Amino acid sequence: MQDSYCIYNGHLISLYEPAISFSNRAFRYGDSVFESIRFTNGKIMFLADHVKRIKLSMTTLRMNVPAEFTSANIEQLILHLVEQNDIKKEARIRLTVFRNEGGFYTPDTNDISFLIETEAIETPGYVLNQKGYFTQGELLGENSKLMADKAYPSLLNLLPTGLKGLSFAALTAAIVASLAGKANSISTIFTLDIYHKKINPAANQQQLVSIGKWVIILAMVIAIVIAPYLGIEKGGFKYIQEYTGFVSPGIFAMFILGFFWKKATSNAALFATIGGFIFSVIFKFLPRMVDLSCLQSSGFASANADGIFEIPFIDRMGFVFL
Repeated sequence: MQDSYCIYNGHLISLYEPAISFSNRAFRYGDSVFESIRFTNGKIMFLADHVKRIKLSMTTLRMNVPAEFTSANIEQLILHLVEQNDIKKEARIRLTVFRNEGGFYTPDTNDISFLIETEAIETPGYVLNQKGYFTQGELLGENSKLMADKAYPSLLNLLPTGLKGLSFAALTAAIVASLAGKANSISTIFTLDIYHKKINPAANQQQLVSIGKWVIILAMVIAIVIAPYLGIEKGGFKYIQEYTGFVSPGIFAMFILGFFWKKATSNAALFATIGGFIFSVIFKFLPRMVDLSCLQSSGFASANADGIFEIPFIDRMGFVFL
C-alpha cells in the first residue's frame, strides 16, 4: 500500500500535495544528494552515519547546512512520518536534500530544502546478494537487538565446505591461543613475582608449579563469575578491544621507549603502565562528568545512542599514549 504522507522541510504534508515545482534544481540539474536509510523493528539503522555522510556531501557541494539539520531532529521527523504512515516493521527511508530554486547551471543561493519519504517493504533485513544468503535477521539477538558477534558466523555460511571448516579452526585456534597466553601470564606473574618473592621465598620448583596450576583455576573461576556483570553482551570482540585498550597505550610506550631510549628506567616503565591505565579510565568516564560537545567539530568526540559525546576508542588510546 502506498504511503499517504511525506516530510517537506520539517512539515508533514500529503504525498499527493504538490510541493516541488518544475524549476526545482534537483529536477533540472541533479543539484541534490540523498541517503537511503533502513527502518527495522522500530529502529532507524545507522542514522548518525547517514546524516554525517549527507552533511559531508552537502558541504562538498557548498550547500548551506542548517543548524537544526541534526541526527536527533531527523530521527524525530522520521519516527513521526513512520507513525503517520502506519508502518509497523520494515521500511526504506529516503532523505533527499536539494538546493533551492534560482539560477541556471550556477545557482543563485546555497540554501537547501529537504524531503523525507517512506516505503514499507517486506524483506526482514539487508540482503547481501540476490540469492539471499545473508540477511540482517541472522544478526538479531534477543529483543531484536543487533549482535555484531553474529557477523562472523553468518559470513562463514558464504564459504564452501572446506574453507568454512578452515576458517572456524583458525578462529578457534586464535581464541585458545589468546586464552592460554593470558592464563600463563597470570600464573607466571603471581607465582614468580608475588608468591616466590614475597610469600614463600623457600618454595621449591614442585611447589611453584602446583601454585601456578591453582592460580589458573582460580583466575578462570573469577572470570566466569564476574563476566555477566562486565557488559560482554554488547559484543565479545568490542569488549576485548575496549578493555585491552586500557593497558595497551602504556605498555606500547614502555616497550618503544625501552628499546630506543637508553635513559628509560624501570620506574618509568612502571609509571607508563599504571599511569596509562589510570588515564584510560579517566578518558573513558570523563564524558559522564564533562560535556565534550566542543570537540565534535574537530572529530575528537561523537554522540552515542544516549546523546552523550564520547571520545572515540582510537583517539582515546592516542591521547593516553602521548
